[in-house]
Parts: sequence; structure tokens; C-alpha cells
Amino acid sequence: MRAHVGCWCRVCSTSWTGPTMKAAVTGPPERPFAATRRCAEMRLAIVCDGYWDQLQGGAEYQLWVIGEALAARGVEVHYVFRDRGTPLAPTPMQLHSLRISPLVARLFYPYQPLLAGALQRALDAIGPDLILNRVGNALTGLCARYGLRRRVPVVWHVAHLADLLPFEPPRNRTLPMAWWNRRLLEYGIRHATAVVAQARYQADELERRWSRTADLVFPNVHPVPPAPQKAASPVRVLWVANVKPMKQPFAFLDLAEAFSDREEVVFTLIGRPENPRYQERFEARLRTLPRVRYLGEQPIERVNEEMARAHVFVNTSRLEGFPNSFIQAWLREVPVVSLSVDPDDVLVRQRIGMHSRTPGRLVEDTARLVEDAALREEMGRRARAYAIEAHGLERHIGALQRLFEDLVR
Repeated sequence: MRAHVGCWCRVCSTSWTGPTMKAAVTGPPERPFAATRRCAEMRLAIVCDGYWDQLQGGAEYQLWVIGEALAARGVEVHYVFRDRGTPLAPTPMQLHSLRISPLVARLFYPYQPLLAGALQRALDAIGPDLILNRVGNALTGLCARYGLRRRVPVVWHVAHLADLLPFEPPRNRTLPMAWWNRRLLEYGIRHATAVVAQARYQADELERRWSRTADLVFPNVHPVPPAPQKAASPVRVLWVANVKPMKQPFAFLDLAEAFSDREEVVFTLIGRPENPRYQERFEARLRTLPRVRYLGEQPIERVNEEMARAHVFVNTSRLEGFPNSFIQAWLREVPVVSLSVDPDDVLVRQRIGMHSRTPGRLVEDTARLVEDAALREEMGRRARAYAIEAHGLERHIGALQRLFEDLVR
């Protein structure tokens, strides 16, 4: 069950031929980059189970954006992840893969504790000045333990409120691995050198439950796109998330059904299937709603195109960290209607959307924006201005870089 590590970087390869080259790491070289190290102020190792090109989740997107932005600022960025075997686009970051048998990953889920040896070999090969981990799982604890042993500062970036809440044991055969995974996460939360929160409510929960003060509240960041040009009709209502129970896509289908007699309104869903049986039920319900489009999983460029065309964005998730989809919508002048989630009460406080709380109110709030174009456009303009100020990449990336520089001094 040993996990193996490979990479695409000059630390571990005898020659450099681009992002498709893979070589096994059998042990750390003597001080990697000793002769060829660029004049970078810092060597940063990002550690996450997924990489954006292979696993398109919010945390992976944020790490990809942050990593590329820091690389452009002269930081030597390495990204360590579990390789899922699909193609990777060129990037200024240097990529290192942790490999584990797909069968082992399925049988021993969550499998992250089994990556301990491969992760240590990858980090030894890199020789980082600082480690950044995002998403709460065993890798958080493994990074913290490595940092203590090697005297390397480790930053844990909270990705989801659930990572800070009490452990809920699964009711299936995964309990032993889930318990091990959780114990390592808890070790990481306690022993990371610094913790970064996405929003104030996460920082408050961190202090209340873990008696730790967030070293930085760093929002999700996005590049700022041009202002969109939207057609007046039809009115487009959009939903973007992975198709799984936590995201409650059936609540969006219920909403669409409530508008089934409104020909001027089009409902669209975008999202990756997560579970075959759940997907079958979802698609069976879709077939009863002819005015609802389901586009499946799409690259971020297509998602942003759909966002730019949309008039209303709807979120039905039960729980979130800080949804990247909110920011994508706001930057494209799309107000958000959210069933359950409103991080830091920003929708209501900034008047850039609506927090419905109940399915009935979700229908009412959506109808109000569908029918009132002036209100919709006013909220959209306010949302874009807020998103540029609060989530613009260039406006905020410097604060994260300064924290990193302070930690490695």
C-alpha cells in the first residue's frame, strides 16, 4: 500500500522536458537547487490532495491562482498533489505527484494518511522554506509534523467550515481511516505555524473551538474580468457546483419547476457528477423539466462564459467555506440568491444578493430578481464593485506574500 512520488521539476529529473516528464524520487538529493537555484526570495511548497487541472474544486482553484500569482512575483513555487493520471497544462509552478493505487485509494478511503512516506520524500526533494496546505485532512497533520521535524514553517489555509467542526463518524466501513484522517487533521490544526482563514466567521470558529487566532483573514481571490454585456432576454438563472447531496441540486430543480410556466426564464446547471446512483436520480428528475439545461462538468473558461451571460446565480449548498462561484458571479454583475449560505452576511450587508433560508423564500427571491430588471442591474453593478475591492487578486496577494516572508525570516 506504499504510495509513490514523482515530479515534473528539475529537483527530481536529470533533464527538463516540460510538464509531461515524470521521474521517481528514491531519496532527497543533497541540497536541491544548490547550483541552479534562481534568485527567488523563497521556495514555497504547496501541498493539497488535488491539482486544478485534474480536480476542479474551489480549494484547488484558489491554490492554482495563488501559486501562479506568487510565481509571477518571483517566488519559487512547487505544488505537491496526488496524481490522478490526466493531462496537465504548462505552468510556472513545478509539479510533484504523489501516486497511490486507485484500488487502494477506494478500499482505504479516506486514503490521505497512506501518503505519509511519499509526501516526506517529495518535501525532502524540494527543500522548502515554507509549506502551504489547504483542505483539512491528514495532509494537514503530515505537513505540520514535517515542519516541526525539519524546522520549516507550515501555513494551514482553512477551506471549509466543516474542517473546524467536531468529527462526525461515517456510518460505513470507512470509519477507521476516517478516524485516522481526522486525528491527523486535528494535529495539524494545533501544530501548524500559522493558520489563514477565508472569512471572519471561520476565524471566529477557529478561536472558539481551537483557541487559535487566525494569523490572516485572506479572502478567495480572482482575476478581474472585463465588465460583461448581457442580453435582456431570456432571463438566465445559473447553478454551478458538484452534483452531490451537500450541494442540494434537487433544490434548484424544485426552483426551476416553480417557473415551469415562465417561458422567458431559462435555468442552467453546471457540475461534475460525484456518485453514479445519485446522478441517475438527478438526471431522471431533469428529464421531467424540459426548460432546464444540464451542461455537466465544464472548464472554468466555459463556466465564466455562462456566468457572464447569466442574470441570477443561485446557490443551494447546505454548507460552504467561501464559495468561489459567488465571486465569479459578482465580478460579472450577477446577484446571488443563496438558500443556506451567506458567509459573514455579505449578501445582505453589501446588498449584492439575497439569503433566502427556506425553499419557499428561494422561489420568491428569485422571482423578484427575474421580474425586476432595474433591481437586478443595480445589485449586479454593486456586486462587481464589491468583488473587485474585496476579492481582486492583485489587490490582496501581497498580504499573503508578506505573511510568508515574515514566517521565513
